[in-house]
Amino acid sequence: MPTFPDGRPNDTDSVVRGTISNLNDPRWWRSLKIDAVAFICWGFAEHTPIIHAAREGGIKTYAIFDSNCSGFPYFNFFSTIRSTWRKGYLSESTPKRIFGTAARISVFLVQGLISNYQAYIQARTADLSGYNSQSSFERAKRSACIFGGKKVISTMHLMGYPIPDTFSPQPFEKRIKKVVAVARWDATRHKRPDILMKVAEQLTKKDSSVVIEIFGRLPEKMIGWHERLPETIKPRITLSGVQTSSRVTKSIGESMILYCPSAMEGVPLPVVEGLCGGCSVVGLKTDDVPGLAWAFQEGDGTPIHVDTVEEHVTALLKELNNWKNGERSPLYISTKWSEWFSASSYAKRLVKYFHLNI
Repeated sequence: MPTFPDGRPNDTDSVVRGTISNLNDPRWWRSLKIDAVAFICWGFAEHTPIIHAAREGGIKTYAIFDSNCSGFPYFNFFSTIRSTWRKGYLSESTPKRIFGTAARISVFLVQGLISNYQAYIQARTADLSGYNSQSSFERAKRSACIFGGKKVISTMHLMGYPIPDTFSPQPFEKRIKKVVAVARWDATRHKRPDILMKVAEQLTKKDSSVVIEIFGRLPEKMIGWHERLPETIKPRITLSGVQTSSRVTKSIGESMILYCPSAMEGVPLPVVEGLCGGCSVVGLKTDDVPGLAWAFQEGDGTPIHVDTVEEHVTALLKELNNWKNGERSPLYISTKWSEWFSASSYAKRLVKYFHLNI
């Protein structure tokens, strides 16, 4: 880990910190006398020399990409424009949305030309690289081919992503007819709370028995919205705010659906936490939210094809009906996805690949 100016006196003996000079020095890495090191990567050019230094120090290196690996502008051109446009749905006026989308795409175009190449360079610099989902993996391989690095593909792996092993999935008969949503809701464009609020209202009006629990940082407008809800539905929509991991895990483990209204994400983690907790998922069908895309590919949720509030509600009602008809097995869902996303399973897979290459 990097050092901090004020130090971190609560570090355990398992934490090793170094200055930026240390991290860029092969001799420092060699002095650690370790076999291998895994880096979380985002394709930032300033991190590549660190991977190179560790490898020069005789250590096997693994680059773990926390990304949906969009190839914009080399490919995924129109899907990126669509996802960027979707981010402003309900939260921005039409003129602001048009101007904002055009401006952001112009910036992304330049950034994408550089960042895609840098991500490829990081994958090529490391001995091995890992990707969080099927769609991210396929995108990364396509990028490697574009940059002339077909040989790198043999060192790339579909890995999933490590999250804490705190799942507490309840069996089918103990599940509550509940939809859970988890995010930093103050990130308005990124997490799209405006859609969540509209969907929660309509869903509870259409289904008189479903309940919704919302976790995460809450902006003032969400608190005000909840206070103004009609008394006929207000008791069934709970704003739980920021809670402990165990509290969120318990709620996921007793719910039926993890709902994610995001238009573009790196994974996201609440989706895979929901799957590991035995929930099915509902959200947009797009590779720009790779956790959802993979779940839909495996049949563990209901995708939304048209980004309107009505279609979001329809998909949630359809997925609730799948549960009602006994078409979902929470323990099976949890077991399957824990193999890809639990920290212990991920660590075993990582060690296996290291052993094959050391």
